[in-house]
Amino acid sequence: MLLEGKEAPKMRKNFSPEFMAKVVLGAIKDDITTAELSSKYKVHMSQINNWRKRALEELSEIFRGKRNKSIKDSAM
Repeated sequence: MLLEGKEAPKMRKNFSPEFMAKVVLGAIKDDITTAELSSKYKVHMSQINNWRKRALEELSEIFRGKRNKSIKDSAM
């Protein structure tokens, strides 16, 4: 029920992993500024910076997982 004079609460946006990856790749490439990415994709600049930071921190995990898997496979 909406009260008179009050705005409806804003719904939290849910972004797909594919969309976040596309935005983060743009942020990592540094072809355009974070402000331009924010405007282009309609995502707040701080959200883009958070995604970029998280992606860079977790990037090494991608390769760590493959290495461990290949070591396990060769042991069998």
